[in-house]
Amino acid sequence: MKSSWDWVIKSPVKILAVNSMANVLVLDDSEQLWRICPEELSCGVVAKNDDEMNELFQDNEAKADWQLLGMIDEVEKHFGTLETGKCYGMTIPAVLGGKYEVSNMNIVSIKDYLGLAGDMAMKIKDLPDGKKIVLKVKGG
Repeated sequence: MKSSWDWVIKSPVKILAVNSMANVLVLDDSEQLWRICPEELSCGVVAKNDDEMNELFQDNEAKADWQLLGMIDEVEKHFGTLETGKCYGMTIPAVLGGKYEVSNMNIVSIKDYLGLAGDMAMKIKDLPDGKKIVLKVKGG
C-alpha cells in the first residue's frame, strides 16, 4: 500500500475506514492506528494498541468528529451524495486558512485528494506555525 503519506506511516498494513472527507484510519505493522486528515494536512497515531483502539471507537466525541457531525449534512445537501471513489475535499486546507464551509468544498477523487494533501504536508512539515508560504499550482 504505497501512498503520499508513506513518509509518516512507514509500514502501513491495512486501511480500516475512510470517511466522506477522505480521512483514513490506517493500521500499521505494529498495530498502531493512524488517522490521515487531509484537510489539516496531518497524520498521526490515534491509538497505540487494541485497548486504546477500543476506547477510541467507544468515545462519543471521537465518533462525532469522525462522522463530521454538524457539517456533513450541509455539504451533502449542497453537493449531493458521493459516488464511489469520491470525497468532499477542501479547496484550501484548514491548516492553510481554509474554512470548514460549503464554499470551500468540492467533490474530488479520494486518491487525488489524499495524494495532493500528503505531498503538500511533506513540503510544509518543518515550517513554523504562522510562516507565510506561496502556493504555486501548475495546470495539467
